Amino acid sequence: MKVGIGASVVLVSGLISATSFSDVVRNPANIGMALEEFQLFKMNQYQGTNFDLPVTMLRPTGWIFESATIDDRISLVFGLGATTFSLPRDSGQFPGSSSYKHELFPAVALVQASGSYAWGDFKNPMLQLTFGQMPYKYSPDAKDFGEYLFRSTPYPNTVLNSPFDLVNAAQASILGGILGANFAGGNWKNDFLFTSATSSFPLYDFSLAYVTRYKISPIFELGAGVNFFRLIPVQPEVTTYKGDALNAYFTAANGKKYSTNSQYYTGLASDSLIADSVYQAIVSKTALPTGVSDVNYYTLKGQMLMARFSIDFKPVLGDKVDLKLYGEWSMLGVQNYPVFYDKPADRMPVMMGLNVPTWGLLDMLNVEAEYWKNPYLNSTFAMSYGGLGTPNLNSTSYTDIGLTSINDVVKDDDFKWSVSATKSFGKSFSITAKAARDHLQVMQEMQAGFPGKSYGDVMSGKKSWYYVLRMQVAI
Repeated sequence: MKVGIGASVVLVSGLISATSFSDVVRNPANIGMALEEFQLFKMNQYQGTNFDLPVTMLRPTGWIFESATIDDRISLVFGLGATTFSLPRDSGQFPGSSSYKHELFPAVALVQASGSYAWGDFKNPMLQLTFGQMPYKYSPDAKDFGEYLFRSTPYPNTVLNSPFDLVNAAQASILGGILGANFAGGNWKNDFLFTSATSSFPLYDFSLAYVTRYKISPIFELGAGVNFFRLIPVQPEVTTYKGDALNAYFTAANGKKYSTNSQYYTGLASDSLIADSVYQAIVSKTALPTGVSDVNYYTLKGQMLMARFSIDFKPVLGDKVDLKLYGEWSMLGVQNYPVFYDKPADRMPVMMGLNVPTWGLLDMLNVEAEYWKNPYLNSTFAMSYGGLGTPNLNSTSYTDIGLTSINDVVKDDDFKWSVSATKSFGKSFSITAKAARDHLQVMQEMQAGFPGKSYGDVMSGKKSWYYVLRMQVAI
């Protein structure tokens, strides 16, 4: 992360220096702050404790963005953000406990450092090259769900929100370059992306992606995309990890496909013995049991697909009637792999959203829902801790949300929802309210007492949900 951000800053700084004698127009700074109060109900933590009482947090945030244009061709943006956060154990759950810390943690981060060069009309360029660290969003309508191509992983299948962005957070932060090409008077937009992994292990693997959208009419828009995730691994032996026998799969003498993780076969004695026998043979580097073949390893790389639509009724009903229906489908990994990834339907999240008209009473009233039939926990734990391409198979993570074992299909988190509303008062002040059961991550206590983001969705239980109230001032 530090290397990537440093490179972005150097590139942007170099571009400024190279054009120091050019026609520079500095845009007004975007400065703002917000105060968020939120409560999380029935939150679960993997490798940790269920929180039966509501977890209450109060969080200030602030930001400043500076931007400039040079010779009507070059655009530069630099932004910083800051916040403070507490850990769930600081919220009053465990008074008197040794782990009750009573502590706030400050955080300052580079939000954006990017530069771009445009060919053609600057406001609607035919070609534009953008590079650096930057937010990226291909579905302008999405408020919470969607944007799967750059907020997901194929193997293991995960879809996770940022632990810092609770409101209007459906966007990704990418490090790399984007070549944008517009045709048909700007109605057909195309992005070619070359990005470096900065949000999931292993860092810095390179991905190649293509995103397109076409505005068929003022009412109807279609979009599609593909992401060749980790197409160019920095260390192939890490991206497809063979250093842990738990990452292997094989065909047994009975013709059945198995994972070497015997814990997955808890309660199935014969399957557990078959899995463990191959695991032990790989670990000890001895001969495989008779009849075992096709020993291979799960990989973290894969291809993800996306298709989306948007129907805007304003041209028919009038500009004051904000009625819009939109949706997105994705496949998190095109290729099937034995045991965990042999059913394509389990890798297909689908979301729908609706802007509800309020005829000026509110700036925005939005409802979104998602259905994703993922039989495993939405978690990066196995990938982050062991480099494994398997789902999280730690039994504690399953019993934490009320399941008896890892053989239980995780169903309670298949359906997600979000409702949000915003009201502005003047040009600078606004209030946003949101209630949701989404793919929220939180900052939690990690090893050695250091904070870190959770390795999964903390809204997985039957009754999990949260609300947030956000007051914002921006100029």
